[in-house]
Order: sequence, then C-alpha cells, then structure tokens
Amino acid sequence: LRTIDTSSAVLMHLISDVLDLSKIEAGQLVLESVAFQPLEMLEDTVRGFSAMAANKGLALYCCVDPRVPNLVQGDRLRIQQIVGNLLNNAIKFTPAGHVAVSVSPIGFSAGEVTLQWRVVDSGPGMSEAVQAQLFERFYQADSKHHTVAGTGLGLPICAHLSQMMKGLLTVDSVVGEGSTFIFELTLETLEAPRDSLPQLSGKCIDVRTPYETLTDNLCAWLEWHGAHTTVMGDDAGEAPDAILTVMPQEVEVGRSGAINVFAQHDFSSTPQFIGQDLMVNQNSVGSICRALVMAISGEPEAPLQQTPVTQLHLGLNVLVAEDNPVNQALIKEQLERIGCTVDVVADGVQALQQLELKVYDVLLTDVNMPLMDGYELADTLRQRDVDMPIIGVTANALREE
Repeated sequence: LRTIDTSSAVLMHLISDVLDLSKIEAGQLVLESVAFQPLEMLEDTVRGFSAMAANKGLALYCCVDPRVPNLVQGDRLRIQQIVGNLLNNAIKFTPAGHVAVSVSPIGFSAGEVTLQWRVVDSGPGMSEAVQAQLFERFYQADSKHHTVAGTGLGLPICAHLSQMMKGLLTVDSVVGEGSTFIFELTLETLEAPRDSLPQLSGKCIDVRTPYETLTDNLCAWLEWHGAHTTVMGDDAGEAPDAILTVMPQEVEVGRSGAINVFAQHDFSSTPQFIGQDLMVNQNSVGSICRALVMAISGEPEAPLQQTPVTQLHLGLNVLVAEDNPVNQALIKEQLERIGCTVDVVADGVQALQQLELKVYDVLLTDVNMPLMDGYELADTLRQRDVDMPIIGVTANALREE
C-alpha cells in the first residue's frame, strides 16, 4: 500500500507540474486574488513539510518578522506553491543540518508592502554553472547520478508564477556552503490589526533555541507582546517567569523553578500541560505565545466554543448524467451524504428517457459524454421548456469553458 501511495503521489506531482506548465504556456493560468495572512500561510506550509524533514533528520523552522502585515491581498495558492516547491527542494537536496524559511517586509509604500521569502539550507550548494541552468525546464542538477527523484519542472514553474505576479525569484549559492532561494513580491495591504497578549506584558521569558535567527525572531515576537526576553539565561539578575525551549534535544519534564514551555514539530498547536510543563508545536508563534500565557497563569486555555456541525439534509431528487463509473460512484455518494435521492445515467440520451419517467429537482450533467453531451442535453431540455436547474460538471480546465 505504501508503494502504491508513493508511486501515485509521484505521478500526481508530475501530472500537476506538466498541467501547470501547459496552462502557463497556453496563457490559461488565471491568478486569483484573495485576502490572506502571510504568517498563517507560512506556518501552515512549514507544518506540512515538518514530517518530511524529520524523517531525514533535518531541523526545519520558520521565522516571520512581526512587521509583516497581518492581512494582504494576493494569490495565496500560487505564493504557497512557490514557497512549498522551494521548501520541498531544500529538504530533498539537504543530506544533513537544517532548512529555514523566513518572510520579512523589505519595502512599504501607499497601501502596499514588498515581502521577501527566503528558503535557506545547509546542503551541498551549487556551482555558478548549475545556477545558470536551474530555472530551465526538465533540468536536473544531479541527473547523472539521479540521487534525488524529481522532474526538473518545479523551479521553472516557480519562475513563471513569480513573473506572472510581477515578483522576483533568485538564488544565491556557494558550493559546500548551502543555498538560499529568495522570492520577492509586492502585495496590497489590508487593514486588520493583530491580536496582542497583554498577559505577557512586563513578564520575563528566557528563550533557548539551537539557531540564532530563530532565537532573535521569537524574542522579537515576545517583545512585540510587551515581554522582556533573555537568551539562555544571559541576564542573571532577573529570574524568568517562564523558559521557552524550542527543538529541545530531550524534554526533561517537571523540573523545579520557572515553568518550561517545550516546542517541537510533532507537538499539537493546542498547548497542553504535561505535569507542570507545557508542550506546543514549534511552527506556530501564536500557539507558543498562548502556551507562555498558560505557563505564567498556571491555567489551561479556555476551550473554544465548538459550533455544532450541522448535518445537511437537502431532500432533493437529483438526476446525474455521467459516463465515468468512478465519477458516478463518487458523485452519488457525496449527494446521498447531503440528503439527496440520486439516480445515475450514462449519457444524455438516457437522461432524456429518465426525465420522462420521473420528476427531478435538479440535473447534474457531465459536459463530455458519448451519444449526447451535456451541452446538447441542456439545449434539448430548454427547447422542451424544462425549467429545472442544470449544473454542468467538468474536468476541463480551459478559461473559455
């Protein structure tokens, strides 16, 4: 099962890359501008790669500058695709050490911010000759030995997407010293103040991490919330209210003195007491700060009010015209789950026959079918003055469709 899963994931990735490249070349790739939080997006991306990095024995962490706006407008999906691709490559090509990703503002103007994402690894680095070809399609730096699986399409797609968004994607690498990929993009800023934690104001937090950049970043966030920070107990004159240890080599729980907050990639983003100490996910600065509030107050976080999941029961009679047996089964199951009664036919001709036998609330029809396609079926029904809603279902990805 694992072999099948891995193989299908590789195939899926290849197909997605080829489709993306084809869409870009055909001018069919459309950017979608949405409001999103850069902090949440980056932390979400890094959490998705944390197990992959851990399986290789690599340390993976992210740093978000507190000056990054809370809310911006842009194509979140494509930005995440670029950052995710760069992260994926960094982890694949780094045999030991660490991979770090950061985002910081490098320029502000009226209603806009230029953000810079940096993906830094401690890998083997690249020669200038390799860097010159890096963004060419199907180029693979280590294709002779083929030690790393891939298609050589990820970086060219990133470069295309970056150009489409009027961004800049560059690489800085030295053989034996690792690589840094830099992605810069100007986005519209939206008004949305960031929540602060007044409970941390005036408190002293001792911060301990294996990496100076990570330590500095966490100190900056804690100071933004009004806390006073020390590093590895460097300010001996003041006893800390809590000790924050990120990526601890081993977690020693229940020691005397200040309350410990331990942050690692495989902990939950919901802070949890283990004995007197707290555990939390290292890739969520908000969760780390909330864990410190809990450590100082000694009280667990008030549980969020769960809104009950309402079971949809639409109670509709639905006719599905679809020739693919897998899609037939999938659509039928999904419709039944939301309380519909479903009949399935394989083409437009059968749909017309079925509609003479029974009354339906809505028709779901595939666009491409044998004998009579979805367009012809819809035309025929409208000519017969059938006024029920018709929903077209298609895998076609062209804009004209």
